[in-house]
Amino acid sequence: MFTSILVDFDAVHLSDQAAGRVLELAKAAGASVTLLVIRAQLDNVMSKSEDDFITKVKAQIAPQFEPLKRQAEVLGVPLELAVTWGDETEQLLAQVQQGGYDLLVIGKQHTGGLIHAIEGVVWKTVVARAPFPVLVFP
Repeated sequence: MFTSILVDFDAVHLSDQAAGRVLELAKAAGASVTLLVIRAQLDNVMSKSEDDFITKVKAQIAPQFEPLKRQAEVLGVPLELAVTWGDETEQLLAQVQQGGYDLLVIGKQHTGGLIHAIEGVVWKTVVARAPFPVLVFP
């Protein structure tokens, strides 16, 4: 089935409940999960270094990540956290190409707002361009 699952991890885009379901799916499939956090390029530029940027982002998302980390440990699911920056669509697709994943999970809450009217809706673009199955949570 699936061996390595990549999750676009952002509480705005994917609910805690949906992320928990991904861990249950991973357990059933015997898969590992990588949670990918993508921030805007400007966020990285304003940090002292890449390590400083990653440390700050991990501290910001700790309230959402820690419960999932505990759930993954209980389920016996290997869980990794990755942080990057740049255009969300391009970063997701780049990670897909590099990582050897066989399932991408993305939330549908990428809709709305002026920025999406200009750039397009992330999940729709990713679904159209991904080379393997994409699971979209509402």
